Amino acid sequence: MTQTPGQPRPARDPARRILLHWAAAGLLLLQWLTADAYHRTHGSLLPPRSADLLEYAVHRYAGLALGAVVLLQLLALSRGNAVPPADTGWRSRLAKTVHWSLVAVLLGQAVTGVVAVYLAPQAARAHTLLWGALLFLLALHAAGVLFHLLRRDGVVSGILPLQPGRRRTR
Repeated sequence: MTQTPGQPRPARDPARRILLHWAAAGLLLLQWLTADAYHRTHGSLLPPRSADLLEYAVHRYAGLALGAVVLLQLLALSRGNAVPPADTGWRSRLAKTVHWSLVAVLLGQAVTGVVAVYLAPQAARAHTLLWGALLFLLALHAAGVLFHLLRRDGVVSGILPLQPGRRRTR
Protein backbone atom coordinates (compact mmCIF):
# COMPACT_ATOMS: atom_id res chain seq x y z
CA MET A 1 0.00 0.00 0.00
CA THR A 2 1.55 3.28 -1.05
CA GLN A 3 0.48 6.81 -0.39
CA THR A 4 0.79 9.80 -2.64
CA PRO A 5 1.03 13.29 -1.17
CA GLY A 6 -2.38 14.55 -0.18
CA GLN A 7 -3.85 11.04 0.09
CA PRO A 8 -5.36 10.44 3.55
CA ARG A 9 -3.78 7.88 5.84
CA PRO A 10 -6.02 4.94 6.77
CA ALA A 11 -7.81 5.35 10.11
CA ARG A 12 -6.30 2.11 11.45
CA ASP A 13 -3.40 -0.14 10.77
CA PRO A 14 -4.28 -3.73 9.79
CA ALA A 15 -5.14 -5.89 12.79
CA ARG A 16 -2.19 -8.24 12.19
CA ARG A 17 0.21 -5.27 12.24
CA ILE A 18 -1.27 -4.02 15.51
CA LEU A 19 -1.03 -7.51 17.03
CA LEU A 20 2.59 -7.98 15.96
CA HIS A 21 3.57 -4.48 17.13
CA TRP A 22 2.16 -4.97 20.62
CA ALA A 23 3.39 -8.57 20.85
CA ALA A 24 6.90 -7.27 20.12
CA ALA A 25 6.48 -4.48 22.68
CA GLY A 26 5.29 -6.91 25.37
CA LEU A 27 8.06 -9.41 24.66
CA LEU A 28 10.63 -6.63 24.68
CA LEU A 29 9.39 -5.49 28.09
CA LEU A 30 9.64 -9.08 29.33
CA GLN A 31 13.20 -9.23 27.96
CA TRP A 32 14.14 -6.09 29.85
CA LEU A 33 12.60 -7.38 33.10
CA THR A 34 14.47 -10.69 32.91
CA ALA A 35 17.82 -9.58 31.44
CA ASP A 36 19.69 -9.59 34.74
CA ALA A 37 19.07 -13.32 35.25
CA TYR A 38 22.01 -14.12 32.96
CA HIS A 39 24.50 -12.70 35.45
CA ARG A 40 22.95 -14.62 38.33
CA THR A 41 22.99 -17.90 36.41
CA HIS A 42 26.35 -17.57 34.64
CA GLY A 43 28.53 -15.05 36.46
CA SER A 44 27.88 -15.67 40.11
CA LEU A 45 30.09 -17.59 42.49
CA LEU A 46 26.97 -18.83 44.24
CA PRO A 47 24.79 -21.49 42.65
CA PRO A 48 21.71 -19.96 40.99
CA ARG A 49 18.37 -20.21 42.74
CA SER A 50 15.42 -21.92 41.05
CA ALA A 51 13.83 -18.51 40.49
CA ASP A 52 16.97 -17.33 38.68
CA LEU A 53 16.91 -20.34 36.39
CA LEU A 54 13.23 -19.79 35.66
CA GLU A 55 13.80 -16.10 34.94
CA TYR A 56 16.68 -16.95 32.62
CA ALA A 57 14.54 -19.51 30.79
CA VAL A 58 11.78 -16.91 30.38
CA HIS A 59 14.37 -14.50 28.96
CA ARG A 60 15.65 -17.07 26.45
CA TYR A 61 12.24 -18.20 25.22
CA ALA A 62 10.80 -14.69 25.12
CA GLY A 63 13.84 -13.71 23.03
CA LEU A 64 13.14 -16.54 20.59
CA ALA A 65 9.49 -15.50 20.43
CA LEU A 66 10.48 -11.88 19.84
CA GLY A 67 12.76 -12.96 16.99
CA ALA A 68 9.84 -14.90 15.48
CA VAL A 69 7.51 -11.89 15.80
CA VAL A 70 10.06 -9.67 14.05
CA LEU A 71 10.38 -12.25 11.25
CA LEU A 72 6.59 -12.27 10.89
CA GLN A 73 6.64 -8.46 10.67
CA LEU A 74 9.29 -8.70 7.95
CA LEU A 75 7.19 -11.25 6.08
CA ALA A 76 4.17 -8.94 6.23
CA LEU A 77 6.26 -6.01 4.99
CA SER A 78 7.67 -8.10 2.14
CA ARG A 79 4.12 -8.82 1.00
CA GLY A 80 3.37 -5.13 0.67
CA ASN A 81 1.55 -4.68 3.97
CA ALA A 82 3.39 -1.49 4.87
CA VAL A 83 1.39 1.38 6.27
CA PRO A 84 1.62 4.55 4.19
CA PRO A 85 3.84 7.24 5.66
CA ALA A 86 2.24 9.98 7.73
CA ASP A 87 4.78 12.49 6.42
CA THR A 88 6.83 13.08 3.33
CA GLY A 89 10.43 14.12 2.90
CA TRP A 90 13.00 13.89 5.66
CA ARG A 91 10.50 12.91 8.39
CA SER A 92 9.34 9.95 6.34
CA ARG A 93 12.94 8.88 5.70
CA LEU A 94 13.76 9.24 9.41
CA ALA A 95 10.73 7.14 10.41
CA LYS A 96 11.65 4.41 7.90
CA THR A 97 15.27 4.45 9.06
CA VAL A 98 14.27 4.11 12.72
CA HIS A 99 11.77 1.31 12.01
CA TRP A 100 14.14 -0.68 9.80
CA SER A 101 16.94 -0.15 12.31
CA LEU A 102 14.68 -1.47 15.08
CA VAL A 103 13.97 -4.56 12.98
CA ALA A 104 17.68 -5.10 12.28
CA VAL A 105 18.74 -4.63 15.89
CA LEU A 106 15.96 -6.87 17.23
CA LEU A 107 16.97 -9.60 14.79
CA GLY A 108 20.59 -9.06 15.79
CA GLN A 109 19.62 -9.42 19.43
CA ALA A 110 17.83 -12.70 18.71
CA VAL A 111 20.75 -14.09 16.72
CA THR A 112 23.45 -13.03 19.18
CA GLY A 113 21.34 -14.35 22.06
CA VAL A 114 21.02 -17.77 20.42
CA VAL A 115 24.71 -17.82 19.52
CA ALA A 116 25.71 -16.80 23.05
CA VAL A 117 23.55 -19.49 24.66
CA TYR A 118 24.17 -22.41 22.31
CA LEU A 119 27.42 -21.80 20.41
CA ALA A 120 29.79 -19.12 21.66
CA PRO A 121 29.35 -17.34 25.00
CA GLN A 122 31.56 -14.52 23.68
CA ALA A 123 28.59 -13.36 21.58
CA ALA A 124 27.04 -12.07 24.82
CA ARG A 125 29.20 -8.95 24.41
CA ALA A 126 27.63 -8.19 21.01
CA HIS A 127 24.21 -8.95 22.51
CA THR A 128 24.85 -6.32 25.20
CA LEU A 129 26.11 -3.75 22.69
CA LEU A 130 22.99 -4.26 20.56
CA TRP A 131 20.89 -3.65 23.68
CA GLY A 132 22.42 -0.18 23.93
CA ALA A 133 21.64 0.48 20.27
CA LEU A 134 18.11 -0.77 20.83
CA LEU A 135 17.57 1.60 23.76
CA PHE A 136 18.71 4.52 21.57
CA LEU A 137 16.33 3.49 18.77
CA LEU A 138 13.46 3.05 21.23
CA ALA A 139 14.09 6.58 22.50
CA LEU A 140 13.85 7.84 18.89
CA HIS A 141 10.68 5.80 18.42
CA ALA A 142 9.19 7.29 21.60
CA ALA A 143 10.10 10.78 20.36
CA GLY A 144 8.25 10.00 17.13
CA VAL A 145 5.21 8.86 19.11
CA LEU A 146 5.28 12.09 21.09
CA PHE A 147 5.64 14.10 17.86
CA HIS A 148 2.55 12.44 16.36
CA LEU A 149 0.58 12.80 19.58
CA LEU A 150 1.30 16.53 19.61
CA ARG A 151 0.34 16.82 15.93
CA ARG A 152 -2.86 14.86 16.55
CA ASP A 153 -2.51 13.32 13.10
CA GLY A 154 -4.00 9.91 13.99
CA VAL A 155 -0.77 7.95 13.57
CA VAL A 156 -0.64 6.81 17.20
CA SER A 157 -4.33 5.97 17.45
CA GLY A 158 -3.94 3.84 14.31
CA ILE A 159 -1.60 1.40 16.08
CA LEU A 160 -3.39 1.26 19.43
CA PRO A 161 -5.19 -2.00 20.26
CA LEU A 162 -8.94 -2.20 19.77
CA GLN A 163 -10.69 1.02 20.54
CA PRO A 164 -14.46 1.24 21.05
CA GLY A 165 -16.29 2.74 18.12
CA ARG A 166 -13.36 2.29 15.71
CA ARG A 167 -13.57 -0.08 12.80
CA ARG A 168 -10.64 -2.41 12.17
CA THR A 169 -9.23 -3.00 8.71
CA ARG A 170 -7.64 -6.25 7.62
